[in-house]
Amino acid sequence: MQKFIRAVIGTNNIDSCARVCHSPTALGMQRTFGTGAATNSIIDLKFTDCIMVIGANPTSGHPVTGAKLKQHAIGGKTTIVIDPRRTELAKYATYHLQLRPGTNVAMLNSKPIY
Repeated sequence: MQKFIRAVIGTNNIDSCARVCHSPTALGMQRTFGTGAATNSIIDLKFTDCIMVIGANPTSGHPVTGAKLKQHAIGGKTTIVIDPRRTELAKYATYHLQLRPGTNVAMLNSKPIY
């Protein structure tokens, strides 16, 4: 992409969400888990009772993993999608918390009510 922008568009000014969005996430995961990459394998999905996806659209962004998540949701595994968008996975989820944009941090910081 950088080569295309430089050669065709004629500018060296190119950026992506990796610097703003993924950099803090990778650093936090590195400090917490020892790696900035995924900490579980797709096979681990077989051994869980509940799958929760927050603010991601894996069927679009990660089609192989998204397909596996969708298969588990259709198969009856409890699936929780927390996202303002009605993603493809949300259609098959057991629960879809369709938060207002920007309220995800407040929801994650909230205390459970029993």
